[in-house]
Amino acid sequence: MLAESLNTVAKKGSASHRDEAAWRALDQALRRLVGRLCVAARGQSKQLDAELMRVIETIRKRSDATEIEHLLDDLGRAIAALDDKQQAAVETAADSGPSGIAQAVLLIARLVERLALEPRLLARAGELTLKLASATTEAALADSIERIAELVNEQLQQFQRDKGEVERTLHEVNEQLDQVAAYLFGEDADRVESRQSVQRLDGAVVGELKSLGDCVAGATDLVTLRHAVTQRTGAIHSHLSAFREREAARVVAYHERADRMRSRIGELERQTRALQNSLQREKRLSLTDALTGIPNRLAWDERIAHEFARWRRFGRPMCLATWDIDRFKAINDNFGHAAGDKVLHVVAQYLAKNIREVDFVSRYGGEEFAMLLVGTVPEDAMRLCEQMRERIAKLNFHFRKQPIPVTISCGIASFAGDDSAETVFERADVAMYRAKREGRNMCVMG
Repeated sequence: MLAESLNTVAKKGSASHRDEAAWRALDQALRRLVGRLCVAARGQSKQLDAELMRVIETIRKRSDATEIEHLLDDLGRAIAALDDKQQAAVETAADSGPSGIAQAVLLIARLVERLALEPRLLARAGELTLKLASATTEAALADSIERIAELVNEQLQQFQRDKGEVERTLHEVNEQLDQVAAYLFGEDADRVESRQSVQRLDGAVVGELKSLGDCVAGATDLVTLRHAVTQRTGAIHSHLSAFREREAARVVAYHERADRMRSRIGELERQTRALQNSLQREKRLSLTDALTGIPNRLAWDERIAHEFARWRRFGRPMCLATWDIDRFKAINDNFGHAAGDKVLHVVAQYLAKNIREVDFVSRYGGEEFAMLLVGTVPEDAMRLCEQMRERIAKLNFHFRKQPIPVTISCGIASFAGDDSAETVFERADVAMYRAKREGRNMCVMG
């Protein structure tokens, strides 16, 4: 230990003036070394930075070894309290080969998580994620990237096929609409023709009746009158027969057109439903996290913008909570990525099923989730989150008959004053990391 070493040097230094000078030089060098190491180690956490500043100040005051010794316990606790994510990143950088490869693996894995893939491609995406996690050489990384590129290309090809299908459907719908327009134009023309036919009949009958009246007025005997009446009534009958024939033909044509139009409208409705279903499926796919089945980051961005605008307008209480699964890397390392995926799915589904319809939860990224509690005051939000946290810790996860301890940490913040969505999220996120530092498996109000 540092105190023992310095005391030993001190004892030896009393033997001679030369030893005393050597001890002082060693003491000065050690103090400079410790001070520089403290400066180099800053930036890991606020708690650790505070302890390092205490060490630096103590050394600058040239305190004795006993006072320095007292700082070691607090410094050790600060180091132990570092977030497990940061520890994992440091360990990965130290143990898994070149930092460039490790960072590339992490970035590409996050990219694969964000891909909105077809359901049939999810199994291949999971296999690629597992293979990517074990990539430790440039060749293995390049192979994984190439396979991911193939997966993305296949997804794009599927999108192109879907796009072509939508375009064909729209073209057919356009043709059907043209036919509907033609039908409506035909109906209008048919009404005009019917009106003209009635006018012709009316004119013909009036003309015949006028002629009959003239014949009656000019008749000089009964035989001539009978012949004139018979001739004019026959003409009127002919006009009526021609009118009935025209109307019958028009009715038949109308029914034929109506039958064709009913068929075309039915086809149009079918195509419209198919198009709507396709668009809805694509929208659900783009807003759903493939692994957990709950809304993704894109869906969160849309919902938080909508709810924030409502909060600004109506001022109803609202809280935001961020969740993070504790020691998730250890779960992947000890039980495998398949177990980690199962934990993510179960936790996500539990969070989604234990909130109200007006609330919202999404997978924000990695093992982190974001939740909106609409119309909820901070006290009720804390109570609800504590209940969910406790129940998750008691869920008794098992994977291939192996128990997996799973806990979750939560940070909560409420909307107030001149808040923006970003500032509230930042407060909740800081509170969540404070829960991590203070022991995990707890909820902290930010």
